[in-house]
Order: sequence, then structure tokens, then C-alpha cells
Amino acid sequence: MAMLTLNGAALPDPSALSVELQDALLSARRTLSGAASVSRAAVKRRVRCYWAHMPAAQLAAMLSALAGSAVATLSYPDPLTGQSRAMQAYCGERSVGLARQSGGETVWTGVEIIFMEA
Repeated sequence: MAMLTLNGAALPDPSALSVELQDALLSARRTLSGAASVSRAAVKRRVRCYWAHMPAAQLAAMLSALAGSAVATLSYPDPLTGQSRAMQAYCGERSVGLARQSGGETVWTGVEIIFMEA
């Protein structure tokens, strides 16, 4: 079973993956006594995926799938439940390092994609 899926299609297993929890705040302020008053709308996740090496054909297919729509369904291992979780996400950032030749094939290094929960 694939660690990650995008709209039901398996992505290559990443070399590293981190899940960040972020508060979506409505407001945050301090009282005169210095106490914090926070109004949280939701907790959103950011899934940061990193591949040390990726063949050019796989990278092109993955980037094409991400360009297809603004929001997609990403399934990933969730640290809160210990199970796979599906979320509606958009691709916040994509970065790619150097291309190298390996056995006559182009391989990209340092591929990182950050998915933000919609």
C-alpha cells in the first residue's frame, strides 16, 4: 500500500515526510494583565514531502497531476490517529534540485512538495 495518494493515485514513497499542525486563528490579543486571548477557527495540517532522488518521468507525472486542479485529495499517514487520513489540500510549494544522469536516465534530486489543508 502506498504511503501517499493524490486523488487516489499512488505517489512514490518519500525519503522524508513531516506533518505540521497549524492553528487558523480568528483573533489573538493580550489583556492589560498580559493574559492571551485566542479565538481559533480550526487546526489545519501542512504535509511536507521530500524525495532525495526521483526519475524524471515520475517527477513529470507528479507535477502534472498537481497542476490539474487547485484542490486535490491527499491521503497520508496522520500522527494523531496513527492511520491514513484523507484531506482536501492544495500544493503550497514545489521545489526541485539538480538533475543528474544515472544509467542513462535523468534523475532529479531534492524534490520537495508542501501540501496545505484547504
